[in-house]
Amino acid sequence: MYKELKKQINDKKILEDQIKLLEDRIEYKIQKELGLHSTNYQDIKHKNLRRDKFTDTFAKIEELNNDIKVLKGELYIIDEFLMKIDRKISTMNDLEKNIFRCRYIWGLSIRKTAERLNYSEQHIKRIIKKMLQE
Repeated sequence: MYKELKKQINDKKILEDQIKLLEDRIEYKIQKELGLHSTNYQDIKHKNLRRDKFTDTFAKIEELNNDIKVLKGELYIIDEFLMKIDRKISTMNDLEKNIFRCRYIWGLSIRKTAERLNYSEQHIKRIIKKMLQE
C-alpha cells in the first residue's frame, strides 16, 4: 500500500506539472503565433477564426487542449484514490493511525513499526490485516 500511495502522489504531481506545461504552451501559441491577447483557448475558440494562417495553430491548440482533458481525467482518478485513503484514515483509531503512518507514510517494516509503537510484531500484523479488510 505504501508503494501505491507514494506512486499516486508522485503521479499526481507529474500530471499537475504536465497540465501546467500544456496550458503554458497553449497560451504561448495564442499570444505569439496568433497574435491574440487572450490566453484562454475557450475564449478564442468561440471567435471561430477561419483564416488559413490560424488553421494549423488552432489544430495544434486543439490537440494540446485534448491532452489536458485526458490528464485532468487521470488527475481526477488519483484525487479520488487519495480522498478514499483520507476517509479511511479518518475512521481509524489512534493505534491504527500510528501503524498506518509508520508503515505507509514512513515506510517502516513491521518489526520497526512494532519497536516504535512498543507492540509485538504479531499484534501489528493483526491490526494491519484488520485495517486492510475494512
